[in-house]
Amino acid sequence: MTFVPLPTWKGFVDFLPGKKGNVEVARSHFTRDNDAFVGWLSKSAYSFALVAECRKKKNINKSVIVWVPEYFCEVSLAPLREVGAKIFYYPIDEKLEPKYSSVYKMSTISVPDIFIFVHYFGFAKPIAKAREFCQKTGAWLVEDATHCFPNNKAIGTEGDFVFYSPHKILPIPDGAVLLAQSTGASKLNVDILSGLSLKEYVFNNKKNFVNNRFVNHNILWFIKRLLQKFGFRSKKIPLMFNDDASVFCWQTVKISDVSLRAIPKLLSAQMSVCLSRELNLKILDELVEMNPQLGLRPSLRSPQSEGTPYWASYSSLNSKKSFKILNEMGIPVSSWPDLNSNCKMDSNDHSTALRLRNENMFLPIHQSLKGHDLLSWFSHKKMNDSLKNITFEWDSLSLVEWNEFLLNCLYSNILQSWSYGEAKKKNSIWNLKRLAIKHNGILVAVAQVLQLKFGFFKIYRINRGPIFAKNCPESLKKSCFERVSKELGMLSAGRVLFWAPELRIQQENVTCIYTSRFKLLDVKGWSSSLLNLKLDESLLRAQLAGKWRNLLNSAQKNNLEVIKSSDEKTFTWLLENCLEMMKSRGEKFPIKLYQEIYNQMKTSGAHLTVSVALENKIPIAGIVCVPHGNTLTYFLGWSGSDGRRLRGHYLLLWAAIICAKKQGFDFFDLGGIDEVKTFGVANFKVGLGGERYRLIGEGISF
Repeated sequence: MTFVPLPTWKGFVDFLPGKKGNVEVARSHFTRDNDAFVGWLSKSAYSFALVAECRKKKNINKSVIVWVPEYFCEVSLAPLREVGAKIFYYPIDEKLEPKYSSVYKMSTISVPDIFIFVHYFGFAKPIAKAREFCQKTGAWLVEDATHCFPNNKAIGTEGDFVFYSPHKILPIPDGAVLLAQSTGASKLNVDILSGLSLKEYVFNNKKNFVNNRFVNHNILWFIKRLLQKFGFRSKKIPLMFNDDASVFCWQTVKISDVSLRAIPKLLSAQMSVCLSRELNLKILDELVEMNPQLGLRPSLRSPQSEGTPYWASYSSLNSKKSFKILNEMGIPVSSWPDLNSNCKMDSNDHSTALRLRNENMFLPIHQSLKGHDLLSWFSHKKMNDSLKNITFEWDSLSLVEWNEFLLNCLYSNILQSWSYGEAKKKNSIWNLKRLAIKHNGILVAVAQVLQLKFGFFKIYRINRGPIFAKNCPESLKKSCFERVSKELGMLSAGRVLFWAPELRIQQENVTCIYTSRFKLLDVKGWSSSLLNLKLDESLLRAQLAGKWRNLLNSAQKNNLEVIKSSDEKTFTWLLENCLEMMKSRGEKFPIKLYQEIYNQMKTSGAHLTVSVALENKIPIAGIVCVPHGNTLTYFLGWSGSDGRRLRGHYLLLWAAIICAKKQGFDFFDLGGIDEVKTFGVANFKVGLGGERYRLIGEGISF
């Protein structure tokens, strides 16, 4: 396995000669300010030097003083030292934030010209105090976000300069972004960097470039990644825990056309990349917990911070021993950073940096790694002790028994409801089979399985299943997943299973699915939010976002009438409005399937509810909520122009939540949240609060 992500086979096409990268398309991913200056470099180490050169012009014959956090990679400061900057190291606290009491004390002795603030390991750190310090001292504030994705809204809000290093998180040979903006602490002129060209910087530091023979870095990178893609790995001598990189590799300053061409394409899929890293971190945390001999525990995590993990970080009471064990297991582990020698020697003033360096190590979690790759690192064995006691029964449960099981499980969903299964069977080419999974004769899980037959060959599909009993132990779930995979996904027996398990990344043991030969195809699993209706109404209202609550208050003052109905005429009216709305967006709408769901629910006695908002007896908005088990789910919604103006949806949804609580439902599911495709709708739903969840995604077993 590699320390860095590998390009896809399609990604290698970007190395073929072609058009130059579109700077405007690329810049849109990094800044929300059209007036901001964006510089494109090969490494962020050069960004430090360029900002110092700018400050040197302002200082006029005075040395530039740069303050850097004590916990920082020394080798990346080589260009900064070459331009004559004086570097001071300020202390940080346990949260990886500046220790401001010490920072202000330092400023009484020497005032910084440039203050480097770091967002460590992919997560945003609170920066308001740093901005205040820079405004008082006149220092330029630099946000170092070189471990971060540019989609993080909490980054780049305060700095005069913001640094990104896309080459660290994307499969490209080089690439760094230097962002200068007028909205930062010092209110700089955004043209401040335009007077300093890359050519001028190279000329001023020509000894570093003239004396270095540059082999084409891109070609070497391409060859190395291509060999790794084919499975070839260099046999490197294992690193020791205390080993530090010590030599800066000088290369051309300007970003390559290859990287500039690839960045927009890669960042357009950054949601999947972020989700892959989050999932891999979850898997590694579980595997580490299952291997106590490693002596590792998660560290440097900040659950309140926004961002995407850059590495999987762990600490150990005996770091050298743990590091050695990981090396012997063939697991790619690294230590970080290469501290400045003064920080190493001064154990009193830089105790936090030394402790962090001596206790922590890092494992890769980049998007090229898959769940089964991570399991192979730990030689994880399948837990199949209970397989002999697990039995499958097909179509053995009645409607009443099925609904009773869903009512008593912890979570259920619409796709596993009896009515949805019947509607799908009547409106698709799939056959429907209902699976009951029993352990020692006791029902522990159910799943609706869709089936297609092509002679000997069978294709199965399970969407958001199986649904497990409330107290089903994790070890038994693993065995059930493995049995489902073996029973329905065995190519040699002519069976393939396409599977989107009802497996939540946030709460459950996600490694269990990978022990069953499951291969993840799409990491972007279903995401939604669940409201706990067992809370008091006052608490439900208190967890609303402030803006959402204000708009609800406004809607309640608009004298709108709300009616509830389960009759077919009202439901058909809403369906037709939804159809027209989706047509105007150029999207498909399965109106026949939804109509059949209504028919099946009416037949089974589990009526869905249509809520309509009326202004002067005229319907202006409507929603549909569907019951399944102990949960009511927001299923469909439509709003006309008057409905949007009068905030009809706020009124309808809140009324539905309170009604569901009074009817005895335990949960209200908001019915799916997709920040990429429907940002406005997602923002509306998130405003209700609740517990966000995301499923593991869709894969295949064969």
